[in-house]
Amino acid sequence: MQLTWKDNLAAFFAFMTGAWMLWDANHRLTTGDYYRIDGQLGPWAKIAESLGIDPMGGTMLAIFFIYGIAWIAATILLILTKPPTRRPLIILPILTIWYLSAYTIPALVLSPLLLWWADRKSKAKILFHDTRM
Repeated sequence: MQLTWKDNLAAFFAFMTGAWMLWDANHRLTTGDYYRIDGQLGPWAKIAESLGIDPMGGTMLAIFFIYGIAWIAATILLILTKPPTRRPLIILPILTIWYLSAYTIPALVLSPLLLWWADRKSKAKILFHDTRM
């Protein structure tokens, strides 16, 4: 099964989300600070603090790297597997809601769109059995 334009769009937004998270984490690792807008960290920092995680600490840095790698890996799975494996791109956006970046909205749109765009015969397969698509 070939990738559809919908899969390509999903892959683009997934890759951009992962790439930005890795880029921001790398920036933190090399310069000691994340990218800031008007001197402020993104809304994710307040969420991290409310959970008892120091936004500038090593735990948050590790979270950024893990999520970035997960997004890139999900993109690779979608592109390289035959048939395309969509399940990670249905789950990851939900797990990344806390990040609240420029790519959050496209990422959140991915989950329902991957289900909605699937043809009627394959919807259950996307949710429960990717290998039969």
